[in-house]
Amino acid sequence: METRLMVLWLMLCVAVVIGHKQTEQAAERDGGTEAEKTRESTAGVSKTDDVSLGEENNEKEDEEIKDLSSEASGVNKETEDEENDVDNSSAVEIEEIGEAGLEIRTRLVVGLENGWARGRVEEEQLLASAHNFNYNIEVNEDSEVPSCDENGDNFLMIFLPRGEGVVQSTAAAVVKRLRDARVNIILPHHHLHALAGWSQPLQRAARHAGVTSLAQLAQELHQNDHLRRQFRAMLDTHSRVFHVLDDVSNMDHEGLHLNVTEGRYELRVKGHTPPIILALPTSSHARALLLALSDYLTGAHHPDHGCVSCITPDNEIHMKMPGLVVVAVGVRGPHPFLNTTLQSLLQHGLHPHHTHFYLYNQVEQYRGEVEAFVQHLREGDSHVTLLEAGEETQDEGAMRNKILQECIRLGCHWFINIDSYAFLNNEIPALLLHLGHPVLAPVLRVQRGIESSFWRDIDGINSSPTYSWDHAALMNNQPSARGYWHASCIRGVYVIHRDILERLNMPYTHAHSVPKTHAHPDTDLAFCSALREAGVPMVATTAVPNIGILTNNTHHQVNTQNLLTLESNPVLWNYIYLTPTWREIITGAFSKVMRPCDEVYQYPTFTPVFAEDLLSMAYRIDQWSKGTSLDSRKDTGLEEVPTVSQWISQLRLDRLLENLFTEVLKHQQLISFPFSLPDKVIYSLVARFRLGEIAGLPQHHDSSSITFHFYLTPSHHYQGGELEFPMQKCRLKPEVGDVLVFPGRLTHPKILHNVTDGSLHKMIVHIDTEIPNYQGK
Repeated sequence: METRLMVLWLMLCVAVVIGHKQTEQAAERDGGTEAEKTRESTAGVSKTDDVSLGEENNEKEDEEIKDLSSEASGVNKETEDEENDVDNSSAVEIEEIGEAGLEIRTRLVVGLENGWARGRVEEEQLLASAHNFNYNIEVNEDSEVPSCDENGDNFLMIFLPRGEGVVQSTAAAVVKRLRDARVNIILPHHHLHALAGWSQPLQRAARHAGVTSLAQLAQELHQNDHLRRQFRAMLDTHSRVFHVLDDVSNMDHEGLHLNVTEGRYELRVKGHTPPIILALPTSSHARALLLALSDYLTGAHHPDHGCVSCITPDNEIHMKMPGLVVVAVGVRGPHPFLNTTLQSLLQHGLHPHHTHFYLYNQVEQYRGEVEAFVQHLREGDSHVTLLEAGEETQDEGAMRNKILQECIRLGCHWFINIDSYAFLNNEIPALLLHLGHPVLAPVLRVQRGIESSFWRDIDGINSSPTYSWDHAALMNNQPSARGYWHASCIRGVYVIHRDILERLNMPYTHAHSVPKTHAHPDTDLAFCSALREAGVPMVATTAVPNIGILTNNTHHQVNTQNLLTLESNPVLWNYIYLTPTWREIITGAFSKVMRPCDEVYQYPTFTPVFAEDLLSMAYRIDQWSKGTSLDSRKDTGLEEVPTVSQWISQLRLDRLLENLFTEVLKHQQLISFPFSLPDKVIYSLVARFRLGEIAGLPQHHDSSSITFHFYLTPSHHYQGGELEFPMQKCRLKPEVGDVLVFPGRLTHPKILHNVTDGSLHKMIVHIDTEIPNYQGK
């Protein structure tokens, strides 16, 4: 062991001596005097930052860098570089520092081409990614060419002209790419004035070109092919060190894909990993793609577990909220479940004495619902201002700007926007403030579609927000998707800190917001455009589960009944119309199924709201039969067991019944009778029983394999009306929303006893065995 250490020590000593000798020879060739050298050594930027490449380095890269010790003289003898003016020095000082790895003297300098603002998302991501690999970023206003340090060492220099980029590899990887390319300096092939290379060749190239800044030197090297050859510089056409995202860059296309290695993400370009990723500044799409990629590459997300540090909701959030909060609630168009979404906002979790609500309604038919909601808020001691849909407020953008200005005038600390088509779970608005991001939106899914409350990309053609390659993955509620994600646009629900509001000027009517493909101004797009131009990061969070949903209002009309939106809004439909008990049963809690009689099963399935809405439709259509044996609706014209009823087809609820059969009735059939054959609906109606009409039914059995009775009237609203199964010696009076499931034929004859007071309503469905391709003989 001691012998090996002695050999390595001798090799390093020889390398250092040769390196210093080359430096002296180079100085003599350049003809510089000692005084000139002194001036040059003090003309650069601040001192070198040592970068320790510890356990994060790959062992393979460590071995390759160790191999450089045998080339520390840097003298490359390639045939094509035999000209006298070619700079062949590429010395790098390497010190072995035991188990900690290798130390390469490295400086990463960022210029101020686009300014530098701590807290701006691009700078934060660059800092975070560089920190992962132990780089220290030096911000240099003049980006001067570095001078030699006091020991005359040749160190690695990386220069980025602006605070936009992400680092995804160690300095050792940059050294390896330079060595593989057999060059001293490498530059992005796009016209970005960035570079990476050894400090001494950079100094000589700058003197030769007569420039003093790294940005100027990068520009000269881009434009001057002879200068590149002379100082062994090259354009990085193969993304060895730099990969520049542009208008056509897309994940899983153009050779770009995310790879997982050692529990972290890295971007692969045609199979290899460039150490530095940049974006073309003129491409909105490229910059949005860089932001989205940076969420993975900065170490903020683990491939299996999601965000590195997720929050824990606080049950007493509203007691900790300082200052005034302004909440804008907008009813901007027709959509289902308006009352439900508005009611969800009553559990906002904000302190009522520190919260001002501003409501604006642009749908005249919803005036009553909005006024009722305002009254509920005021009963909770909240300050509420209702903006009527008059001439002054017809312009949606101007109205929303007015509320922002009012927030600033009142000295608010936070502004919250909530569109009425958002359904939020309890205390979500207060929780969003508690998270503390300057501009934050919860990730809410629009039902029956990929749409949501955020976008992460920018369309390269019309510059409008669009879905990124990872949008669907972020919406799948998997642990790996939990966290905070940068967005190109947010909508529906978001919170903004006052400091951000003061940087915006009429954002909801921003001039450059409407793509040519849009016929009308979109205030959400205008708002997002204003934020992007102001350099304000927008963040969407999936760190909190069960935040809520957005209703699907596609093609929705004011007079469309909520009951008819099961297909377009299944999550909210189920929440409103199906009981929690049924949701438990469907997930395996079969003990909650009641069996009051032999082979008669009782399921608490529907809420009272379902019964109310269904009967409301029935009485609005009002095509009740006469309750006689003559029934023109039947093919035979006769009804053996007459009822006062309306068929489901008369109510135009055939599609709803199909969905209910698939989503509810089939499950109840299989739970009750697991060995039954596949069935189909053969008969369905809503029946009414009361004195003066048909008050009850004599003993009879149905022509069905299985019968379903949906009870639509609370049991205390009528007297009598019990359902009896004589053979089972059982008599029932179920509650509203309950569904009885029983065999329809001879085994279960039944009697409906007369209703003596009030009215009983039922929805009755018969299903029968479906035998496909049966051929009798």
